[in-house]
Amino acid sequence: ASPHLSCIAANMFARALAASVGIAAAAAIDHEVAAALWDNDQCIGDDADCALHALQLRASQNSSEDGDSHYYWDGQCTPCPAHLYTHCLKGGHLVAERGCGPANVHCEGRCSMPQKHETEEKFKNCKTAYHQTEVTAGLSIVKNGFDVSYVKNWGLAGKGIYFATSINATENKAEHHGYCLEVRVCLGHSRYLPREPIPGCCTFESLQFDGYDSATIDRGGFYYREYVVYRNDQMKVLRGWECEPNGAEK
Repeated sequence: ASPHLSCIAANMFARALAASVGIAAAAAIDHEVAAALWDNDQCIGDDADCALHALQLRASQNSSEDGDSHYYWDGQCTPCPAHLYTHCLKGGHLVAERGCGPANVHCEGRCSMPQKHETEEKFKNCKTAYHQTEVTAGLSIVKNGFDVSYVKNWGLAGKGIYFATSINATENKAEHHGYCLEVRVCLGHSRYLPREPIPGCCTFESLQFDGYDSATIDRGGFYYREYVVYRNDQMKVLRGWECEPNGAEK
């Protein structure tokens, strides 16, 4: 065979090999997507975007386990850039971001692990405050701590955890009753708000932009005052107990 024909044959073989590798890679991706759809009970039907998000979450979890123990991916998928939105709810500081969600158009934050005593050193102005919820949620909070990401109904001062200055005051403030919590709440520089702040006035991002770390709602004297915090590392549960709506132990 002529050198020219040999060259053509070699090129054709290389293209065929590249195509077969591409097909195999695509098949592997399709298999992973299908597996994610099968394994993730939150994905409905053939929702490939949901499956891809599940794969990204799995990769995030694996990288957290296998990566540098001084950092973690926070699982908060927000619009980009990440520093304009709430991240690092477990504590620490935002150090990087990466794409998340369908087509990676949103951003997940990479955070430094919080150091011992970092919260009180950073926020200071710590108070003993009280919160009441239903029994199942209360037991979970005692075991795992507060998690702002679970907040569904935003209060007067935005998406945060709300506390009273006494356990008795939670009777008329709490949405759910049955389990009482005494909590160390670190307010840092707290923004004082009137009795009826403008609904949606505050987010952690807007407060931070103005130099604040929390909100304090003046409801008419110390007894009725409310504290609002927005990060998990601003709260430490001191004790919890099953209670009557007025806070008395059952």
